[in-house]
Amino acid sequence: MIRSKLVSQALETGRISETIQ
Repeated sequence: MIRSKLVSQALETGRISETIQ
């Protein structure tokens, strides 16, 4: 289940990056 955590973190990071840009 570690992969799901990494995936969710990546998605959250992507959202934050889009918001910053």
